[in-house]
Amino acid sequence: MSHLSQMLGIAVQSFLSAASSIALLFSLAFVTQGVIQNFAPNLSAQTLSATVYQQPRVDAQGQALYDAHWVALQDTLTCPRWPWGRWLSH
Repeated sequence: MSHLSQMLGIAVQSFLSAASSIALLFSLAFVTQGVIQNFAPNLSAQTLSATVYQQPRVDAQGQALYDAHWVALQDTLTCPRWPWGRWLSH
């Protein structure tokens, strides 16, 4: 075996070893963050109950609105179960 072929072989082996280690670290980092490891498109999941939350009522400039006692006005919003997926306010 010539010196050139040995040098190229060790260079390729070193590169592939480092690349596979980096790929393994990235995949472990993604798995620990809850990233799904497949190429399937996003799926809609049916929830068991509606989600209800409150958000502040705002004016046209995005500033919070207050009542006479300086209490922020709140809107109660409900996200119903799928497939009716529109946001409804009470």
